[in-house]
Amino acid sequence: MPLVSLLLRDDPRLQACLVADAAHVVPGAAGRHVGLIQKVLLVLDKAPISAGELRSSLYGPTTTAAVLAYKRKRNIVNRSYQTTADNIVGKMTIAQMDHELLVLDLRSMSGRVVCTNGGQAPPPRPAIVAAGQAGLVGGPTPLKPKKQRPAKLRIIVQKTNRAAEFGDRGVRCHGCPLSASLRPAVARSAATASRIASPWSASKRRHRHACG
Repeated sequence: MPLVSLLLRDDPRLQACLVADAAHVVPGAAGRHVGLIQKVLLVLDKAPISAGELRSSLYGPTTTAAVLAYKRKRNIVNRSYQTTADNIVGKMTIAQMDHELLVLDLRSMSGRVVCTNGGQAPPPRPAIVAAGQAGLVGGPTPLKPKKQRPAKLRIIVQKTNRAAEFGDRGVRCHGCPLSASLRPAVARSAATASRIASPWSASKRRHRHACG
C-alpha cells in the first residue's frame, strides 16, 4: 500500500523509499524529500533540528539524531539483521511516519466525510479540486438573503425621493424644495414683510412724489 498521508503521498522519492532498499534516505542526502522528513519529525516529536539544515533540506547531524531518536522511541528495528535502531529512513520508518500522519489527517477532518477509496490511495489533490470546479462534488452555495433597510430609514428615503421628483429645484426654503405653485405666495409674503418692516419708506416716497 503506498503512502497516503497528505504530507507524504505526493513525493515520488518517499514513495520509492517505501518499496525499495536502494531508495532509503541516509545521512548526507538533501532535497525536498528530506525537507518532508524534517517536517514529520517536527510535527510528531518537535525534534530540535538546526535552522541551517531546515533551510537547505539537508540530512545533517541534527536531522540524523532526530531520526535515531524517533526510531528508538518507537522501537523501529529490522530484527532480521539488526538489534538496535539505526539513523536512516527506510521502509519501516517511512511507513510508521505515514501512519501517524494519517491519524492526524483524519482527526483534522472531524465532521467531514472521509473517502477511503476502498483501501486504495486517495485521488491526488488536483483531481479533487478539478472535480469540485466542474460541479461533480459538493452542492450549490446557498444564496445570502439581501439586506433590508430599517423601516424608518426606508420611509425617510422614500420621502426624500418624492421631494426630489416633484419639488421645484429653483425655489428652496432652508434647503427644502418648494413647489412652483407656492412661488407667488412666497413673493407676496416677502413684499408684505418688507412694507411692515419699513413704514417710513412708503411715506417718504409719497412726499417726494407730491413735491416733485
